[in-house]
Amino acid sequence: MDPLVKISALNRGGGRLSARGLGEEAVKCFTKALDLLNENGLKDNIIRATLENNLGHLKVLLGKQDDALICFVRAEGAYQKAGDLINAARQVANQGSVFRDSGRLSESLACYRKALSGFLGVGCETGAADQYGNIAYILALSGDSEGAGDQYKNALFLYRKTGQHERAGLVEKNLAALGMIP
Repeated sequence: MDPLVKISALNRGGGRLSARGLGEEAVKCFTKALDLLNENGLKDNIIRATLENNLGHLKVLLGKQDDALICFVRAEGAYQKAGDLINAARQVANQGSVFRDSGRLSESLACYRKALSGFLGVGCETGAADQYGNIAYILALSGDSEGAGDQYKNALFLYRKTGQHERAGLVEKNLAALGMIP
């Protein structure tokens, strides 16, 4: 059987197992798919990145943040090699979220800023808006209300510009909570 067919089946199977709450079994599927990719010398960076991303999200759900970070870093590199800069930036944002959830705010902030730069560099305004919101949240947690407000305003502008009114509404609530009515 073609190894890519097996890899694809394992990826789908891992996703289904994860959705059913069978995390450890799903890890085995994603890991086996990555092993097959390596054993067969396949250089498809998009498949590698997708598998690492899926495995990273699963590791987060299983409370294995350090393992998740490794997966997201590897996914970022594979997306970079494939020339998919938007998904590479998403992986940096994923790293930021793991750091945030681990209470490592300065590392989280650095990742979100790097992701913002990546999204802006390719003109992805929705990704940039999300990162402005992430940065604002970290600044607010760190006690920098003014800086948070500025970043939320950047997010609000881009959400409105791109027609994401629901997200704009959420940012407006955050601004109001900071006493900065838009």
